[in-house]
Order: sequence, then structure tokens, then C-alpha cells
Amino acid sequence: AALKGQDRKANSEPVISLDNFFFNNELRYKNILDLRSYVDITCNLCNRTKPDISCSKCWIVKYCDHQCRLKDYRAHQDFCSYFRKGYIHKLDLIPTVMTSSNLIGNHSKSLPVSDYMKGEFLVKMSNGIDYYGLPKDDNPSPYELRIYDEFRNISGVTHHKELTRVVQHLGRLGAEKVYNKSVYLHAKLVRKTQDSTVIEVRSDLILHDQAW
Repeated sequence: AALKGQDRKANSEPVISLDNFFFNNELRYKNILDLRSYVDITCNLCNRTKPDISCSKCWIVKYCDHQCRLKDYRAHQDFCSYFRKGYIHKLDLIPTVMTSSNLIGNHSKSLPVSDYMKGEFLVKMSNGIDYYGLPKDDNPSPYELRIYDEFRNISGVTHHKELTRVVQHLGRLGAEKVYNKSVYLHAKLVRKTQDSTVIEVRSDLILHDQAW
């Protein structure tokens, strides 16, 4: 039988899940973490406010101190493993100098590697044919990503099918660009050498409209 009244209205509401969240465009949530906002403000073990440290693996679950983190270790493992598998991506970048142009402001600033090892920082991730001032390749791989931080100390090229889809589906065009899209993601530096830069990025929180 056809649903009527309140039952019909309730059945028409979109289902919110971690898998389809980003496709419910009419929702006014910023990202999936809004569904777990309590994690950002309380200790995952004792629920005290203003926790001081985060889980070093998933980055988002927080604790008062290392004692709370150790006590919650086993209980946290399932969520931590799930989140890392779905939203934390380890990338090995081929170091590449990202030049500036009139359309991409020059924010270059030399910073020591130790500054990047202290915590999270933003990186810009772009994919497309027209790099607008960045080095061009006439035949780029469809999964090629160009990644750099605001000060161009972390910069390079990598290939990643899943993140390319994130950029193409959730990225925004810049200026008069037709084919190139970009997003800003939170990242952590794993290691940096002359020949390689390894970072981890979070794909659960997508940012746009930064000034660089």
C-alpha cells in the first residue's frame, strides 16, 4: 500500500551515512565530522572538555592526556582502523617546484622541516589539464595530482585514483579554468628527503576558497 501523511514524509527523507553523506547536497553539514562533533570537544574516554591530544593515527579522536589515550586504546581500535582505511591516504610525492604566476599568488617562504612535523597543515591538491601557471605536461596521467602547501616547502606530484575522484567530484574550478579542479586537505608530514616527500592526507574534510 502507498504511504500516506507523516509516514510518506518520513520515508522521503534522505538517508545519512558515511558512504553517501557527500552526495546529500541539500544538507547543511560541512562534513561527516559534524555527525561526531562531540569528538572535537571532549575526551573520548572521560568526556572532559578541551582535550589536549589527538589519536596519532586517525587524528580526530581526542583525549585529555596520554593516560586516557592508553586506557581507551582497545575500545578505539575498530573506529580508528575503519577511519584510516577510508579517509587517511599515504602519498609519496615526487618533489616538484611549483612556480607562481599572476593568477596564483606567491606565498613562498622557507620553513624548516621541523615546523611541519609538529602537526597538521593544509595542502592544495589539483587535477586537470590546465595548471594555470604551474608546470604543464602535454599528456598528463588522468590520475596525476599536484600537491603543495601554502609556502611551497611541501610540493610534488603523485598518482592516486581515489583522491583524483575526490578532486573531480568535490573540487572547485578556479578563475577561468575549465578543466582543472582543486581542493584543500589537512595533511601531516611523515618524512622529507631530497628525493622524496611522504605525507598523509585526510579526505573526510574538504576545504575550498583559500587565498593561495
